[in-house]
Amino acid sequence: MKKELSNNQKWLFVFASFILLGFSVYATTIISDTEIITPNSLTKNSDYVVYHSEGTTYSINKNGDIAFSSSGENTSIIQASLDSIGSNAHVYILGDITFDDTIYLNSSNQILEGYGTINIPDGTGITTGKSSSQVDGQTIKGFTFDGNSTVIRVGSALNKINNIRITDAYKGILIDELNDNARDTLISDVIIKETESYAIQIASGSTSDQKISNVVIGNVGNDFSVSGILLNGNSHLLSNVHVFNTGDSSIDVRGDNIIISNCYIDTSDDSGIDVFNSNGTVVTNCYIYRNGDEGINVAGNSYHTVISNNFFKDNVGVSIKTSGNSDYNNIVGNTFYNNTGTLSNTGSNNNIIGNEDEDNIIIGKTNITDTLTIGDGTNQINITLTSPDGTEYSCGVNDGGSFTCV
Repeated sequence: MKKELSNNQKWLFVFASFILLGFSVYATTIISDTEIITPNSLTKNSDYVVYHSEGTTYSINKNGDIAFSSSGENTSIIQASLDSIGSNAHVYILGDITFDDTIYLNSSNQILEGYGTINIPDGTGITTGKSSSQVDGQTIKGFTFDGNSTVIRVGSALNKINNIRITDAYKGILIDELNDNARDTLISDVIIKETESYAIQIASGSTSDQKISNVVIGNVGNDFSVSGILLNGNSHLLSNVHVFNTGDSSIDVRGDNIIISNCYIDTSDDSGIDVFNSNGTVVTNCYIYRNGDEGINVAGNSYHTVISNNFFKDNVGVSIKTSGNSDYNNIVGNTFYNNTGTLSNTGSNNNIIGNEDEDNIIIGKTNITDTLTIGDGTNQINITLTSPDGTEYSCGVNDGGSFTCV
């Protein structure tokens, strides 16, 4: 017997059929601290459209027929829709739904897209990849997620996560290895707020070449005193990222050759950026301000570059510590103002070049390879130097060009 649909169900059925027939609805993409993305368009090429209405979850195929249905907000309908196509499946979730299980993108190049809010209770979420075989190239986009689980777990390579918002989750996005090297993930146009743990965690292992851009992260990690973003692995690129109000550092770097550029890093409980046990980190063109401890704390290994950044009202702008054997670093062309201290340098063989210091506070050993100007050329201005026994001396340059201390 053919099942009769209610008026509301008929309306959703017609709307979903329009999507499958190629109609598009356009909206503006917004990325800011308070606004979140709406989808650029409702896709024209879905294999299935899934929606929940009046106690039943439906999946409609390209012919406009109900391919799968089940009572309740049944995640199995989404999984069945993906699995029935396998590789290259494209499933669109229309409207709000609550997951009752984890969705697995088990085949290569699958797309899970949607417009609406997905509630993610504990123990549910979305996982790309599986332990039995290598599957790559999955895409997740268009959703707002809300719940108390890890929302997205990336376990395969060449994944795309874009145009989504995550709020009130345990953890936002976890990149780790289910089967092989979970590399080359692209995370873009994403907002993550109010997570208990990391907003984005790249787990330890051989993960590499992750790209994070146009992302806003805030009010995260306060329940567990963890960072906003944890970067294990190597050769990641972060650009146009704003991280604020985190329980520990905003960004925790624990891998080699990581580039952070054009970012805003502020109001963390600890350092803006912590660099531990890594080499070759580059931080450039960032605004780093109002962090509870250092703007950038370099406490591990060597050959890091901090260039053309602005530090404002941090405890110390840049701290280089001997505890992690942090040597041969380059601090070049930065601006420091209204910080408690500008530079704490207890490493060795570090180059401090061309920085503008409106605070006039430099702590520790510093190699100055350009001009050190004391005074303004008209008035005598002295600096205070402290000897090893703790005696303070007032030092400056007299009119004859001699440097003296008294």
